[in-house]
Amino acid sequence: EYAPRDVRLGLVEAADHRIGSPIDQILLFCYHYDPQSGTYSFAIFKTIRIAGVGTATADWPPVGPWVDTNQARRLLSEAAQTHALLLDGEQRPQRWISARDVEHHRDLSTAGISIEATVDQRATLNDALQEMLTSANGVAVVTDREGRYAGTVDLDTITAAIRQMRSAALDGDHAVTQRERA
Repeated sequence: EYAPRDVRLGLVEAADHRIGSPIDQILLFCYHYDPQSGTYSFAIFKTIRIAGVGTATADWPPVGPWVDTNQARRLLSEAAQTHALLLDGEQRPQRWISARDVEHHRDLSTAGISIEATVDQRATLNDALQEMLTSANGVAVVTDREGRYAGTVDLDTITAAIRQMRSAALDGDHAVTQRERA
């Protein structure tokens, strides 16, 4: 009997990635089919740490006690995103704040949506993906050891990191093949 995940990934892979969700596509970057066991195994996500992937800090504008509502409104209008990240006085992420929240609340500390998807810089890509799946906006907020804001990670960040790792691995395999031929 095959595990449902293995059947799903096998179908997506057999269809040359023309079917399946974006999550399936990302999982196929990370799972590898093992013909000996007949299963897909999680290879890369459990070892690569967020700190080695690079996080975005400009995508989601941070606002905090140092920013008044007019500045927050301006930051949101200039940003490519729909929300800003509310930080407390110690730079710890607290809430996602929208332009509507800024318009309707004088005290931003109670506005918006609580941040639930957070990962430490020492977390693995697997940890980040699990958190992103629970997030309303598909983003995990990355924090340092003291819980201070360090950036964000999303599916695009993880996909780019995996592509880069795969490319480096293929380049290494190509170099080994060339040496073997020589």
